[in-house]
Amino acid sequence: MVKQNVWLLKVRMLYLSIIKVMDKVRVSLVIQSMLSDAMVEVHHQELMEEGQERLRFVKYLVHHYPNTNQDIMVDFVYEQFKQFGK
Repeated sequence: MVKQNVWLLKVRMLYLSIIKVMDKVRVSLVIQSMLSDAMVEVHHQELMEEGQERLRFVKYLVHHYPNTNQDIMVDFVYEQFKQFGK
């Protein structure tokens, strides 16, 4: 089961890296991707911190982009999120 979860996580991370190459992505897609990754990560001690970071980013997205059909530049918004947390 653990090997399967790690494999799924690697696939999701690859998927997210492909999303980041695109110029704009729908907020709802980013939220779904982040939540799926976080569900796996929070159950593994070595990935817990990354999972919590993803959940904080989802909270940021929901707060700042209530219209989840809106398209965003993920890298730009993530950098804003990182600055917001300082």
